[in-house]
Amino acid sequence: MNDYLDEARHAADTEGALFRPVSNNRTRELDHDADIAKVREWRGHANIATTRIYDRRKMKPEDSPTFKVSY
Repeated sequence: MNDYLDEARHAADTEGALFRPVSNNRTRELDHDADIAKVREWRGHANIATTRIYDRRKMKPEDSPTFKVSY
């Protein structure tokens, strides 16, 4: 247990929750071009709109149609 707490970098916080997200342990399926319908299924979202909230690909300028237009 001490190894986990050290690795998660919250061993000193004795008041916090034992198991918390570890910042370097995030999965970014959508960023790696996974099918959004599959990601919805994997994450257990009832509605694909929920999955779209986490889709950060739309925020990258190079993915915008206006970015691809030559002037």
